Amino acid sequence: MQSSLKFRLALGSLGLSLGLMAQAQAPAPVAAMGKGLFEQPGTNSCMYCHGIDGKGGKIAAAVKLAQPKTWRSFKILGGEAEFNKNKAEFMKRFQQSVEHVLINGAIVHNARFKQPWYDLSKGGGPFNAQMLGMTGAPSSAWLKRMAARGVTREIAATSLWLHMQSFDTQKVFK
Repeated sequence: MQSSLKFRLALGSLGLSLGLMAQAQAPAPVAAMGKGLFEQPGTNSCMYCHGIDGKGGKIAAAVKLAQPKTWRSFKILGGEAEFNKNKAEFMKRFQQSVEHVLINGAIVHNARFKQPWYDLSKGGGPFNAQMLGMTGAPSSAWLKRMAARGVTREIAATSLWLHMQSFDTQKVFK
């Protein structure tokens, strides 16, 4: 009877330890992680379309990440007027909308991202289907490798968001 209790306590302790280990495995989003994801080689990668420095990539229609005020999400949210009215709220919404398109790609984002404050018509219409976000093959392969380290699509998207801020020449993120 006593050995059964010891076994159950040991098993419970092991479960607690494994649970704590699983929680500790999920890394915090950081710009360096976003840089690693952004710089994956190959077509349909972030770097391929947008360029190593956020401008001048291989896809002419790709937004210049160095100019956040030109991003479709910035315009959709109301642009300079809304940015100047309430920067904190604007930036929260900006991050939410950008991360959603990064995670899902344009087609899914256009169909599913529905917020009362998000009006695609303000940005000239929906995102171009070429915007694959993290659904492109290089990003998908990177995410698959990093999943073993506890990196989720959400962590990766926030990390990309942080890295993309380093391109900003318009001081939107300052």
